[in-house]
Amino acid sequence: CLKMPRLPAPRSSLASLLGISRQFRRELSGNRRFHMSAEQNAELLAIDDEEAPKRLVKSFDIETIDTNLYRSNALVRGLVGRDAVYGGQVIGQSLRAAQDTVESDRAPHSMHCYFLQAGSVVKPIVYLVDRVREGGSFSTRIVKAIQDGKVLFTTQISFQKHEDGGMRHSRTMPEVPPPSSLLSYRDLLKEALSDHERKPSMTDHQAMLLEFKLANTPPTFHRVYEHRPVDQKIFDFSRRKGIEPQRSWIKTVVPYGDLPALQRQLAAYISDSAVIDAALFPHLARGFIPSMVFSLDHAIWFHQPAFTLDKWCLLEVESDYAGATRSYGRARIYSDEGVLLLSASQEGLVRAFKGFRGSTIEPEG
Repeated sequence: CLKMPRLPAPRSSLASLLGISRQFRRELSGNRRFHMSAEQNAELLAIDDEEAPKRLVKSFDIETIDTNLYRSNALVRGLVGRDAVYGGQVIGQSLRAAQDTVESDRAPHSMHCYFLQAGSVVKPIVYLVDRVREGGSFSTRIVKAIQDGKVLFTTQISFQKHEDGGMRHSRTMPEVPPPSSLLSYRDLLKEALSDHERKPSMTDHQAMLLEFKLANTPPTFHRVYEHRPVDQKIFDFSRRKGIEPQRSWIKTVVPYGDLPALQRQLAAYISDSAVIDAALFPHLARGFIPSMVFSLDHAIWFHQPAFTLDKWCLLEVESDYAGATRSYGRARIYSDEGVLLLSASQEGLVRAFKGFRGSTIEPEG
């Protein structure tokens, strides 16, 4: 007969998985606790106050239903007033579920995700983990996110036991101004709209899109991590010539400490939020008006087994292609010391608003 490999027992909570202290667990609980209803929790997560970072971290603490089966009823909106769940949170929760089924000495090095259909924040999402392989050095998991009996999202994640030696090289972090000299993305957005009211520097359609972005981005973004673009004229569409890399300094608003699994979840959460903009913004400058923008698939390679977003990190995103209503982009995150922490790639769906022309940017040279 076949000898089955020994499988780790599922852990009961994110706190035990990450080794979070009792004091920090009490701090995470905050004054407002999650309710039993997913709809009530969605409203709680939408509150714009200083407890938002704690509530978001609590939302990663998915419930263990049975072996390989997990559930979340605390889901984050991708846009204010819309019930569609934010894809970055689904990535983070899937990573949490898969991590719960492997030995603690194995860290994820890659995950490949597909968004199949939109999910709702007013109903729970169930995560089903398939333990595909348990090898001497690697473990493979497939996670399905299910709602109303339909698969919303799938990901295959590979975990590796740490190994030293072998080849070693890394991409060099670009030289950019320090974050202390830069305004935040949100402040720059407000400033651009204020300047437009005094002296129009963009079309009314461009201003309308920026106003929509400012009004409809949930607090679970700016309240959770700081975002300071290196290009402080990012919203000056008149000066955009072509497709260029976008670079920003990012950092969590509150420190989460030496908790590698949680830091990876936060990095996954953030990585889904900026890649499509690298393709979209140059076309906005040419009058393109999108009617639909969302992720189709997303891949992350974790180059370091442990890192922190509690300190400033440089996020670099660029787009290599757009066509047939799809965009393709890549992202990299460096530590403040220049260490490449992770790489990501993403394909998005970007459809034009009915009645507006398309946009073509010819290759340089």
